[in-house]
Amino acid sequence: MFTFLYIRTFILFAFAMFNASPPQKKKLKQLAITDLLKPSSSSANIKSTNLSRLQQKRFALKKFQGKTSGSNTVCAVQEKNKMDEQSSSGQEKNLQTTESRLLDELESCETDSIKETMENDSSLKGDDSSQSLQKTLPESNSYDWFDGDDKPSEESLGASQQVDDVTSNHSDSMILEGSCDTKTDSNQSNEQRETELGTPFEDLNRVWLDPPELQASQNHWVLFQGSFDDKLPPAPFDHPYTDRWDANHVRLPCSPKNLYAVDTPGGKTLSQRWEMIEASLLMNLTSSIDIEESILVYNSRYSQTWSFGSLHTFFTNFVDQDYTRKFFDTTLPGMVNLALQLPTLFPKPLPICSRHRSCKVTLTQQQVACLLCNAFFCTFPRRNSHHRESEYANFPMINFSGILQGGGRREEANLHKIRTLLHYFERVTENMPTGTITYERRCMDNFPKWSQSPCMMGKLHISCDGMIEDAQGLLQVDFANKYIGGGVLRTGLVQEEIRFCICPELIASMLFMEKMDDNECIIITGAEQFSTYAGYAETYKWTGDHVDATDRDTWGRRKTQIVAIDATKYNRWANQYTPTSIVRELNKAYCGFNCDDPEAAPAIATGNWGCGAFGGDPVLKSIIQLMAASTCGRDLCYFTFGDEKLMHEIFDVYSFIVEKKLRICDLWSTICNYNRDVVQIAGKKTKAKESLARYLKRRHQEYDQSTDESS
Repeated sequence: MFTFLYIRTFILFAFAMFNASPPQKKKLKQLAITDLLKPSSSSANIKSTNLSRLQQKRFALKKFQGKTSGSNTVCAVQEKNKMDEQSSSGQEKNLQTTESRLLDELESCETDSIKETMENDSSLKGDDSSQSLQKTLPESNSYDWFDGDDKPSEESLGASQQVDDVTSNHSDSMILEGSCDTKTDSNQSNEQRETELGTPFEDLNRVWLDPPELQASQNHWVLFQGSFDDKLPPAPFDHPYTDRWDANHVRLPCSPKNLYAVDTPGGKTLSQRWEMIEASLLMNLTSSIDIEESILVYNSRYSQTWSFGSLHTFFTNFVDQDYTRKFFDTTLPGMVNLALQLPTLFPKPLPICSRHRSCKVTLTQQQVACLLCNAFFCTFPRRNSHHRESEYANFPMINFSGILQGGGRREEANLHKIRTLLHYFERVTENMPTGTITYERRCMDNFPKWSQSPCMMGKLHISCDGMIEDAQGLLQVDFANKYIGGGVLRTGLVQEEIRFCICPELIASMLFMEKMDDNECIIITGAEQFSTYAGYAETYKWTGDHVDATDRDTWGRRKTQIVAIDATKYNRWANQYTPTSIVRELNKAYCGFNCDDPEAAPAIATGNWGCGAFGGDPVLKSIIQLMAASTCGRDLCYFTFGDEKLMHEIFDVYSFIVEKKLRICDLWSTICNYNRDVVQIAGKKTKAKESLARYLKRRHQEYDQSTDESS
């Protein structure tokens, strides 16, 4: 056995010397390459993913040293003089693996030699990539070439792989492997990986024109007087409180018509609820138990159903005593004071932005803080019922009872959510912001005829790093629920809820914005960011304070604009490709992206809208958003949230569309044909084997070939 090994090693060593350069020959003379035959423990087919540079070198090493069919081969390197000193009985022990030693040598001088050998090998003819390493495997594919910390997870071993056939004179099969989960391109080191593609971010349109003079109108309610002053908040109107207790206005807690039944010795009587709120909140509140008891004074019917478990846990187990002391000594009294200013800050009624009409409301940040303090203390009447027939069944929940209750699988994340929201109250009670915010509801009836649109594709910047909220100066997309805010005041903690946590002024929209129809969106301009965070869903954590330095416009609004558009949730994969579904999503995106002056409109920052739990195809959703943005004349900035593979996949499709000069109507036809030719054949419950991206390329390449002029 060992005689065979030495003969085989000599042949391999001579082969390497023949192909090496003079400096490398000198180095190779110091090495002897041997094989240790290790019995195979499994004949399973290894499907490798996430190939690192180190793993590629190991695979190249297998090519250089040869292979033994039916066995797992482990490379070993020993100094030749050490091998000579070993007796035949001790040779097997000294042939144990020293792969790391060989890899160190390869790093210094031999990698180039191996690459040159592989490129010159007749088995690799046809491979024109100077950086990509071809891997040689026996037909059994039984190499056990992962070891140590480089071993992939079971999930990555089970991931799909792309196999390209390579013309070869070698007797063994040659494959080029690439994982669908690869985060780093196999041709690049981690330090050199691409994180963005397309138009540079700096070249995207970020023009932000100041609005005209602020004036109230029939469809624009301005609930303060005076102009923006960066020293003091704009003053509310100076006249007595005017009440509107009807379906067209928010039923404010301070309304004289806000009555509540209380038990008395003579039976139940109706009392002014605002008086009960004032008396309850002005008590000495020194603990979370006091907060609970105070809130239940004017919400007594929920005393058996509301639980304040997360609120109690927050102060007993989550934060330290210094924070608790400061909150109850300073922050909480400030919140009470702010909440009770409601009649002063809102002498005019606050209108409801109901469905089927375009309208907007502009408030001061002080007014918004007052509304949110009242929401924390659960003072808004008729907003606690979940019944479908209740008056506000079409509105989001606004009182904080749900988040203070907590529970569920995200308990720790929910505590961080409470920390994020309380940080906002801490900030505004210490130093009240002086700006304004506009909440707009847009309802559209006229949409493009997508099957006839001649528009061409606009600019695209796509990145696997960064977040939507980091794209300052751009229109930022909120992946919204049709009830804006989604589960932010319950246990929800995905894209929309996180954005509403770090920018709590967005939550105020949940008070007066009815749920969105298919032809509507909600746009919020001027909301400020107060916190930073890390994680997502169960891993969400509040990480600290954030000082928003975004410029303000002449109205006093931060130059941050967020558009809330709700995607359709698909329980079956096939349903999203029907023409009806495509039109719905295109119209929704168009409603959110539309603008009066495309030349002055900033680019759109978005991402995997309607994917994840909503079941959307990221490539389809990216094409839909590109179609809508291009029709509106706006650039698109797309974030894949760490998914480098998806970044390349979307950009590859985009580049093909641009190269072929496909119009919006061409893309519409392609998606409809894909639904007919592929999706419907696969069936509603079975995912099609051919992706939309591959179908699009095949379809238009075949078309080009069929229309080529004959030579």
